Amino acid sequence: MSRSRLLVVLCTLALGWLAPPPASAFYILSPKSEPCHERLMLGALGAEAEPFGSAGSAGPKLVSLLTERVRASGVPDDEETRAFVDETAQRYGFSAQSWAEKFVLASFVAGVRQPDTDGLSVIKFNETRSLHLQDGNQPKHSLRQSDHDYEGGDAAAIERAREVVVERLERARSSWQTDEELLERARWSFAYYGEVDVWLVAAAFHLGRAAHVVQDAYAHTLRDDEMRVVAMSNFVDVVEERYFEPRDGPAHSKRLDKCDTDESAFDEMRVVEAREATVELVAVLGLVLSESASRTRLEELLDRPLNRVYTLREGCTVDNAYCGSAWAPLAASEPTEPYNLTLCATGDPSSPRSLHGALIAAAVASLVVVWRLARARGFRSRSRRSTA
Repeated sequence: MSRSRLLVVLCTLALGWLAPPPASAFYILSPKSEPCHERLMLGALGAEAEPFGSAGSAGPKLVSLLTERVRASGVPDDEETRAFVDETAQRYGFSAQSWAEKFVLASFVAGVRQPDTDGLSVIKFNETRSLHLQDGNQPKHSLRQSDHDYEGGDAAAIERAREVVVERLERARSSWQTDEELLERARWSFAYYGEVDVWLVAAAFHLGRAAHVVQDAYAHTLRDDEMRVVAMSNFVDVVEERYFEPRDGPAHSKRLDKCDTDESAFDEMRVVEAREATVELVAVLGLVLSESASRTRLEELLDRPLNRVYTLREGCTVDNAYCGSAWAPLAASEPTEPYNLTLCATGDPSSPRSLHGALIAAAVASLVVVWRLARARGFRSRSRRSTA
């Protein structure tokens, strides 16, 4: 193997573990993060404990409705889907009364993870980074697109996020119309194996995707004391190094990505708000499916919960500290920064980006040492065999 090719391999391995994760508020489960989105989704379905879990009946009712329909139409029995369901249940620790119910719950989990991974392995950093930097994907995370500028950018970002939620729930509703559309195939990644296509319950999968959007609204916004949105956050302009706060709004915040409810009452409050927003989507879909309702009825039912999540307080900018939002200084305490993926980058050695580059360089150096030791042992082994 040439030195240049070896360096590419070593850099890829190091970046997979040391490079900062893409914007994924709240976090999903990965080697470096907790399963915030998954716990919120399962909590809304009654499969998680407080504060992620909800005591309401809407979640269990929807799970029961989907399970009965799936059981009646036929549960897939291919090896890949069974492995996906069993692995997901084990990884997230949920139990079910039947394999069909476990299949439904796993489909919800796949859906709520999808906007952050598109079914890819979380250690495929370059691919997931590219996914998160696509401008059209920003609304899937309740973030501004690059053209959502100045004060009008908040309203534009909210409008697009709401549209994504409606689109996903309409897809869930329409899948209920016939047995042929009840299931669909999507990509799923198995650790140490790779990506395969598996069967999913379409309604559960697309509700999970919609839930991701509203959950992110409590990590990618700044709010006032009445929980009104005062600003929508920006990720893509920050990472692409063209960020100007008066135009682009507040930077995406690593601090607001956290869902450790033991850390502060502030984080527990955001988790509860995100959970309740998810519960309301679950309740809407359950009603729509049980009534075989129209898209018009779906949009009517969604109006109230989406207003709760996305009501905008206008006139809040960086010039007035976003109307004095208590969220603003917390968000600014750990802002997302452009990714420095160049090992030979120069700059202020005390900066976080230079430190990050140094960590990657150290990891690569360690891997080089390991490789050279292994190569030396192999050479000595061959030498002993040749002289024997």
